[in-house]
Amino acid sequence: MTESVVRLRANAKINIGLHITGKRSDGYHLMETVYYPILDLYDDVSLELAGEGCAVEMLNLSEPLPLEANLCYRAWKLLSDAVGGLLPGVRICVNKRIPAGAGLGGGSSNAAAVLRGLRTLWGIEMDDVALADLGEKLGADVPFFIYNRPLYACGIGTEFSEIDLGLEGFRIEVRTLAVHSPTPEAFMGLDLSGLPKDLPLRDLLALPVAEWRERVRNDLEGPVFARLPEVAACKASFYADGAVYAAMTGSGSACFAVFAQT
Repeated sequence: MTESVVRLRANAKINIGLHITGKRSDGYHLMETVYYPILDLYDDVSLELAGEGCAVEMLNLSEPLPLEANLCYRAWKLLSDAVGGLLPGVRICVNKRIPAGAGLGGGSSNAAAVLRGLRTLWGIEMDDVALADLGEKLGADVPFFIYNRPLYACGIGTEFSEIDLGLEGFRIEVRTLAVHSPTPEAFMGLDLSGLPKDLPLRDLLALPVAEWRERVRNDLEGPVFARLPEVAACKASFYADGAVYAAMTGSGSACFAVFAQT
């Protein structure tokens, strides 16, 4: 162990495109998406060696969360169980800035930060691939936050490969709303039979960004917009402001837009 305190920024993500391609017999939906890191929106995560076990403090959390349901605690337990042996206790503190229920991956990002921080604190020899494989047990997008670079994902969102989006000359803006959009409700309202057919998402994203508006979609927008019209209004406001492309991220409620640099 080389450090007693580790501080990290657990940044947000957006989904550029979210095409639902089917549903497995176990209920999981098949999809294509691109995870893209948003580095200027982040939670502060600190981990400190202290006592025994794990203590978690969440600052600016919108609603209290039982310890056993907290992804930071679950990440600690997952890694400590995987490593085994007598490990020093840890105090984790998270200062929240990423809103919950926004499709920005705040909880998963926190979990990934805890896994990376514990690897440092405990001096564990585990590369990113092994850490990401472990993190998948906490959530489909936790592995993305271990790598924290643009990645194409398919299957149930856990099969990753590199992608170059060619966004040089563009900037991305994210807008959050004071409404919560639960992921299960978004998927429950999805009509698979009514989804459009098109080229694979990777091929569509190779098109000029100006063509994304008509081709690159988020299939969860329909059910979310029907329930939360303010999310639809948020997306529309971006186009009113001159965006080249705009969409809801994940299951909402946040939206983002791509603007040409001026």
